[in-house]
Amino acid sequence: MKFWKNTKQLQNLYFALENMRFESMLVMRELLNPEQRQHLFDMMQPKSPEEFNYSQS
Repeated sequence: MKFWKNTKQLQNLYFALENMRFESMLVMRELLNPEQRQHLFDMMQPKSPEEFNYSQS
């Protein structure tokens, strides 16, 4: 039963994180103009495939 309790906890944390991500997106939409949003989006994109592999030093 402990496994299911941990799984449910993990699910709840994941949904909370997704909700916070969505809420922050709405706030950014409200505060930034389209040009600023595009600039932010461009800055957040990985520049190289190595940036996707977070386990490398």
